Amino acid sequence: MLELIAKQHNAWVGYLINNGCPSSIAEDIVQEMYIKIHKSCATAQKIMFNDDEVNHGYIRVTLMNLYRDYYRSKSRFTVVSLDDNEVEAKKLQQEEYHKAVDAEIELIKENQSDIDFLKRIARAIDSFEDSYNRNAARTYFLSDLTLREVSELSGISLTSLFNSVKHYKAMLVSELGNELTEHLKTRVL
Repeated sequence: MLELIAKQHNAWVGYLINNGCPSSIAEDIVQEMYIKIHKSCATAQKIMFNDDEVNHGYIRVTLMNLYRDYYRSKSRFTVVSLDDNEVEAKKLQQEEYHKAVDAEIELIKENQSDIDFLKRIARAIDSFEDSYNRNAARTYFLSDLTLREVSELSGISLTSLFNSVKHYKAMLVSELGNELTEHLKTRVL
């Protein structure tokens, strides 16, 4: 497992550098990540999708957590500087880093909840009986296409598709509730 992860060593170091970590520290954090993964071999299911595919999201979150831990441990000690501007600049840099890490973690969480919700929509649509309109509705609800684009792709008239989507939307709202309404607020019917 570690051999597969280590094959992408430069990518892991580059990921940290792209997220504001100095290259000298990035190398050490990647090494710490290897040690942490080696110690926690029980989580192999989280680290690997299958025998030869690494879960990049898990590795990235681990790297960012180690980087954040590094900054926390570094901030425990007060460094006195003769230049107040240098101290302020470092504080601002740390605040920007923490905001970026928090934003990335939220993005990962949002993407996972979106994927789970789209799977729930797909299962609900698959339970509908009419396969002709079901496929068009599935395309509409699970993609970013407008009704007009779905109509052109499927060959179903816009009016017929509008009525079908309206009908399926009512059925989905009864199954999925307000969550679907929130999801569709940005969509054009």
